Amino acid sequence: MILAQIIAIIFILFALSRVGLRFKEGRLGIRAITFWSLIWGGAIIFLFRPEWFSVISDTLGIGRIVDLAIYASIIFLFYLIFRSYTQIEELKSEITGLTRALALKDLKKEKKE
Repeated sequence: MILAQIIAIIFILFALSRVGLRFKEGRLGIRAITFWSLIWGGAIIFLFRPEWFSVISDTLGIGRIVDLAIYASIIFLFYLIFRSYTQIEELKSEITGLTRALALKDLKKEKKE
């Protein structure tokens, strides 16, 4: 095992421990813990069996396995950014609705007084 693999395994185990802690705290649901466990599990498989991914890279016409990992990571990051963006937009919409409802409630109170 080379040093880069050891460092990557330590990082992955740390990340998995964070996922477990967030789940215990109730900050992550079962879907999120499953999702992140699959992601980090896939990373461990990639570290120990990179030759399995050579079939995928050959099929896609990508020369090196590392290039496949980089492309997949970029696509995955764009997906996470998109999800975060849509969640932020939903939260903004909810906050706007709540703010309007509170303002109308306060306005009705003032009219009654």
